[in-house]
Amino acid sequence: MSEAWGSLLIKSSTDVMSGLEQSDEGVSWELILALFASAGIESPLETHSMLSFSEGNTFYHEGLEKSADFIEISIFGDEWMPVVQSLVKLGKGIELYGIIGHEYGFNEYYVLNADGKHFFDVVDFEGDEDVDEDAVTEQWLKCIPLEIQSAFPAIFNRGNDDEEEEGEE
Repeated sequence: MSEAWGSLLIKSSTDVMSGLEQSDEGVSWELILALFASAGIESPLETHSMLSFSEGNTFYHEGLEKSADFIEISIFGDEWMPVVQSLVKLGKGIELYGIIGHEYGFNEYYVLNADGKHFFDVVDFEGDEDVDEDAVTEQWLKCIPLEIQSAFPAIFNRGNDDEEEEGEE
């Protein structure tokens, strides 16, 4: 398993949210399937070719916290990436916001908001193309309601690292 890390905010059905809250070290495949079902996706294995490699596995995290109507998951492991990609591209009826960084030098940005707006983009830092990360981040943030950004500043205050570092000196 390659290393990937990041934060996801999820708002789903009561059953899924309850299951997530009880997921100590990882989220079961059964709960991932329930999340897909709550997003209206009946055949998740058909949504992304990489999902078949994760079938039956546990999706690990480094902690989760319930806040307001959301669960914030600090994910660990790249098996989360095809799950989130599929949910964002095909889902409805749930909310999902997040960013995942990968050890191979790219970040993925995700939004599936209450209005049904979908956003998915990748910034590849090691690729041949020059990508304006600030522009991608700006587009990503425009899709996320301000009240959610304010409630979860550790996830959404990208680009303010310099200010934090100056304050730590």
